[in-house]
Amino acid sequence: MNTAKEMIRKLPRFLKTGTCSWKYDSWKGLVYSDNVGENYLSEYANFYNIVEVNQWFWSLFGDKVVLPKSETVSEYVGSVPKDFRFSVKVPMAKQINSLIFQFEYLNKQEMLLFKRFKKNGA
Repeated sequence: MNTAKEMIRKLPRFLKTGTCSWKYDSWKGLVYSDNVGENYLSEYANFYNIVEVNQWFWSLFGDKVVLPKSETVSEYVGSVPKDFRFSVKVPMAKQINSLIFQFEYLNKQEMLLFKRFKKNGA
């Protein structure tokens, strides 16, 4: 049986798979090793090849827009392979050139349901 990581690696290079963020303790044992250090993004990039950076998006609904500091962005880039991509959520976009399919949040309980779904031939 193929693992999710193996299935992702078999996808065409132009097809990117990822999630809406990367730092979730509940993903230990699913995406991260059980002893993940402080750099969750580095381990995330071993599993996925794109991630949505949504921290600035949520700041749009506060008092001021907050973009990541350049040092933080440099740390992000230094944590991932060269072909890794970052995406951003763009509100009220007039042109769409990629689609993001959002599934249930990754957690061990939902993954059990996914395994049952796959077992039943879906």
